[in-house]
Amino acid sequence: YFVDPHSTASQFRWVMAASQLLAIGLPCLLLAWYFKLRFVTTFSLRVPSASTTIAALLIAGSIVPIGMFMRDLQAFCLPGLSGDDESLAFQEQLITSGSFAGIVSVFAVLPGICEEIMFRGFLLAGLRAKLRPLALVAAVGIIFGVFHIHAEKIALVSLTGALLAYVCVASGSIFPGILIHIANNGLLLAAFRFEPVRNALALSPETKAGEIHFTSRTACYVLAFVLGLVLLVLNRRRKHSDRDSLQSGS
Repeated sequence: YFVDPHSTASQFRWVMAASQLLAIGLPCLLLAWYFKLRFVTTFSLRVPSASTTIAALLIAGSIVPIGMFMRDLQAFCLPGLSGDDESLAFQEQLITSGSFAGIVSVFAVLPGICEEIMFRGFLLAGLRAKLRPLALVAAVGIIFGVFHIHAEKIALVSLTGALLAYVCVASGSIFPGILIHIANNGLLLAAFRFEPVRNALALSPETKAGEIHFTSRTACYVLAFVLGLVLLVLNRRRKHSDRDSLQSGS
């Protein structure tokens, strides 16, 4: 984010909340209404199956340790790719200061809903007919990464965006992605604020630049994450198999 150095945490939260609602979520809904698009199809407003819900819960619970491990890996492989430490520290201070409920509402719940409506709803629906699934997932992920501006974050945020796009494509529903998005942001915020959460997520505040923090607990999170992805892949294959059976039967 571009932040005024004189901003207060309260001002920053109000600006971010207004941006999410008025610049991201609401315009997509209005455009869909204006062009008479079917909301259920455009925004994938379908109830997810039990298997995709379980997959989403596994990924949601493990995405923060996976993301921090990937961040360490990026710093190890590309040590020169880092942002302005002073600027990032000020942003972190603004984001994590104040009421925890207010912080989670603005920086986890609102982005989890509004950004999913925009990227895994409106954008994904618009590109679906033009791109193959793999290209579609990659395109939505890259656009999501570029949207978050900071060069040092683009690669990792793009991967997260691609993951969320695949979750939507594989499940046929936007709701698992919303759950994962809110969990990712919310657990990160909780880890900054509460040491027990940080310890439970196997995050190490002492990790230095260029070091990779990986423990047995991190390995358990990796297994949970992979299991979630496997369930999504199996669900997508089952959907294709059922569709092929219906077509051959007709």
